[in-house]
Amino acid sequence: MDHVRTLDGLRFIAVALVLAAHIPMDGRHAWLVAINEGLPVHPAYIGVDIFFVLSGFLITRILLRDRGAPNAYRGFLARRALRIFPVYVLTLATLAPAVPLNELVRSATYTSNYLFAFDATPSPLRHTWSLCVEEHYYLLWPLVVLFTPHRVSRALCLATPLVAGAAMLAWRALEPEHADELIYRGSLCRSLSLGLGSLLAFYEPVARASRQRLLVLAGLCSASSAGFAWALGSISGVPDAMTRAYATALLSASILFTALACEGKGTITGALLTSAPLVALGRISYGIYLYHYPVFHLADRVTGSLDAVTPWMILWFDLFKCALTLAIAAASYRWVERPLLDLGRRWRTGTRPANAALAVGG
Repeated sequence: MDHVRTLDGLRFIAVALVLAAHIPMDGRHAWLVAINEGLPVHPAYIGVDIFFVLSGFLITRILLRDRGAPNAYRGFLARRALRIFPVYVLTLATLAPAVPLNELVRSATYTSNYLFAFDATPSPLRHTWSLCVEEHYYLLWPLVVLFTPHRVSRALCLATPLVAGAAMLAWRALEPEHADELIYRGSLCRSLSLGLGSLLAFYEPVARASRQRLLVLAGLCSASSAGFAWALGSISGVPDAMTRAYATALLSASILFTALACEGKGTITGALLTSAPLVALGRISYGIYLYHYPVFHLADRVTGSLDAVTPWMILWFDLFKCALTLAIAAASYRWVERPLLDLGRRWRTGTRPANAALAVGG
């Protein structure tokens, strides 16, 4: 199974969107706030959704590779645990003195996505909701792919838009006050994006048979995204959160198709996504995502307590926050994550790695 280098660069683009959206979390960056509020979809939403589609694609292609291999499920979970848990637990332990116990417990048990859907209190752990969604996917989806007939798991991928839509409507009916947040953070709702990525993995040989086919698929997904948003937006009573979820999932799938089409083709986009800086930053994207929110949150608490802070001081401090996040993520990858990735190869049942650092969750 080939390693798709453009996806490393795409992973950094996704996490960069998240960072850019979270810089103005203290509300003092008027121009950034205006840009974020003026966009039809928040940049962080697009960034996380790209991660979900990527994760669905990469995880499913690994599972399809390992079908029928001895101890495939146990090996998959062992590799995921080594990739995700050590630095995650280290982060939680570091933040333990600064967060309420219930947030710490819910993050440690991967249920914080539902906690933060009901609680809007600022927290350095609010970003863990997406890691919860991915962890639920890592636990359940391998059981389907590895232990059910191929056609069953593929059919479930095809049914994902219906399952996700039913979950969104259920939240709208059961919890109307918090429905938008539950649609945004709920695991079944966000299975839409994970399912689209998984579906591509099933049809990867067909889709990647030619660059033109991938570009056509990218165009169809983009057109469907725009058409879906326009059509549902014009229908009274359809929740905006549902419109955003479907439109953004299709847009993220289009971005993935484009990245695959640019692999090894000498295009400008391919050259950018496979450039050494973006590939290197993409490999540490899990750490960037994991560490950026606590760094931003705690740093903004410091500057928020200062008097007479000028816009230039804020700008330089924001650059410092980003640089500090990158430095911590690079150190984490060098001395913690990479040695564990090497250890995880003992449980690899396939022949070649397939983008070892996967999406938000590693």
